[in-house]
Amino acid sequence: MDRHYRDKIKPRRGSVLYCDYLNGFAEHTGIYVGKGKIVNMSGDGHIKYTTPQGFIKGKTAPLDNIYVSCRYKRAVGTEAVAQLAEAVVGESVHYDFLSNNCHGFVIACLTVGDLKGKDIAGYPILKCVYPKIET
Repeated sequence: MDRHYRDKIKPRRGSVLYCDYLNGFAEHTGIYVGKGKIVNMSGDGHIKYTTPQGFIKGKTAPLDNIYVSCRYKRAVGTEAVAQLAEAVVGESVHYDFLSNNCHGFVIACLTVGDLKGKDIAGYPILKCVYPKIET
């Protein structure tokens, strides 16, 4: 259905991407970093590069769609977000399906610049992924 009702939007560097997971009961998210590469946190806590095919592989989605964060039918994303995501490729964190997952990783990439000098105790993924945040 989505293939008929949604415009195809090309992501820009730093765009948040997502796809359906568990037959649409959940979603998987990552950060587009350009040249067909996505940085995401896998279910074992590894932060790594993947391809669009790898991003949706095994997600049991009804359609193989990857959705792009947009505003007014234009992809949104920033270089700073892409750089933060790429800076932690190869790192591993404790993964928890409910509280320390791919969404937390994306939130960290989107907000870490705003959290400098603030208490990050409520953001366990930030402590693991961005230990250099000045507190």
